[in-house]
Amino acid sequence: MMLGGTTTALLALLGAFSGTLSFPARQAQTPLLWSHRESAKFLHITDMHLDPYYTTGAPVSNSCHEPKRQPTTRRGRTSDDRLAGPFGTPGSPCDSPLPLINETMRFIHDILLPELSFVVWTGDSARHDSDSRIPRKEDEIRLLNSVAVRYIVSAVSSGGEVPDIPVVPNIGNNDIYPHNDLAFTPGIPNDTLDYYVGLWSQFIPPSQIPDFRTHGSFAVDVNEHLIVASLNTMYLSNSNKMVGDCQEGGPGNLPDEKRIAGDTVLSWLEQLLHSSAVGNKAVYIIGHVPPNQVNLYPTCYKRFASIMEKYVGTVKGQFYGHMNVDHHFFPITNPVKPKESEPPFERPASYTLDVATARIPSWLTAYYRYLMEHYTALRGHQKAHPHYQPPAPVFVSPSVVPSFNPSLRVFTYSTDSGDLNGYNQYYVDLERVNALASSDTTVNPLYPVLSEDEFPGYIYETLYDPVRDYGMKGFRVEDWVKLGGRMNKDSHKGRELKRAWTRNLVVGVEGLEDRL
Repeated sequence: MMLGGTTTALLALLGAFSGTLSFPARQAQTPLLWSHRESAKFLHITDMHLDPYYTTGAPVSNSCHEPKRQPTTRRGRTSDDRLAGPFGTPGSPCDSPLPLINETMRFIHDILLPELSFVVWTGDSARHDSDSRIPRKEDEIRLLNSVAVRYIVSAVSSGGEVPDIPVVPNIGNNDIYPHNDLAFTPGIPNDTLDYYVGLWSQFIPPSQIPDFRTHGSFAVDVNEHLIVASLNTMYLSNSNKMVGDCQEGGPGNLPDEKRIAGDTVLSWLEQLLHSSAVGNKAVYIIGHVPPNQVNLYPTCYKRFASIMEKYVGTVKGQFYGHMNVDHHFFPITNPVKPKESEPPFERPASYTLDVATARIPSWLTAYYRYLMEHYTALRGHQKAHPHYQPPAPVFVSPSVVPSFNPSLRVFTYSTDSGDLNGYNQYYVDLERVNALASSDTTVNPLYPVLSEDEFPGYIYETLYDPVRDYGMKGFRVEDWVKLGGRMNKDSHKGRELKRAWTRNLVVGVEGLEDRL
């Protein structure tokens, strides 16, 4: 693909899309049927980062784009003489090629969809702004998001243009222009939020549109017992310099036009949780930026954590993306503070990870240490205060974009209580898949059918099941608290458990589990 006009490349993307997604029709599954089952499943997909410029065989140092001229080096990039693989390039500044997205959607439609009751989709569908030769523009970001909607709908549809099951999307920091910055305009139309109202019209309930136009959040009743709240974390994120921190003590009785963006979002969330608790309904919260003190404005984090501790029995699960690494944590009001000696947690938009020599980005090393201290401190606090009930863990799913290896996650839950029962983590072993694939993957590549594959003819396979592979007694909150404590024990079992957890942190990329 030539690096000509953006419009030409995007039109080519749309042409590739229309020519490659063709799924067999199946009988539609309505949400009502799932509400009468004791347990069901839902999909969490995040950070697709579609890139119409990705070219198999292009230099990784060019963001896997066709090499006409050397691009300006971006912050966070190191020298990398690898070439782009047909299904993606792990540990690189490159985004997702269309063959990866096509095969991801085919796997969802053919393998996962028959057992799914709904989908949570936590943002970042547009490519990163990683190539100075083709800077992102707002029209490209919007077009890539519209293509992503068509992908998702086709993957969870029995043949029409309407999904068979509820889809709950969320705005990512790369789904807005410029990235990270989303203005708060109470009482004034917000062009970005208005755009997503139209794009997501089949996902946002009509009754929720006024709230979404104001602060970008909305809620969906996925069954009679369970609500999914899509929280606009861009108004809480400390990377969004167009809004400030929340107010100490909350907004009080301030009129909407004088409220801080984060206070407006959190007031909406607290009202939703209060009414859900009164109505004896469970709530899942989804968002893009994970809510810890690393990512949120300090006062916004404190208020969010206090709300989570207040509604322990109502919030049954939280699901986020953004970080591209697989982990969990607990939003508590007395969190572990990062050590002053640690490097900053600021995560570059993209980075090169030297897989061969396990050269690890400094932010990941610091974040890993922070998580270990968080787990240890929380376990110790719970032992000292046995009546303390921590909130439901925040599950951060790794991404489709191959920062490490591409991944998808499917949770199992109780339809009556909303309690989570477990999940399966699926991934693509890119080193293996790229070696097997044909070099011509521009249109619907045919993955070799191998008899030993878990899903013959598909590139995804199971990476792990946490209950089984971490030796957990169950999937309760206390089981996740104990997992953190078990990993940090100075014993052979503790070290082996931490190695397994760390390998999954980087989505099965070998050679890193002993280097963090």
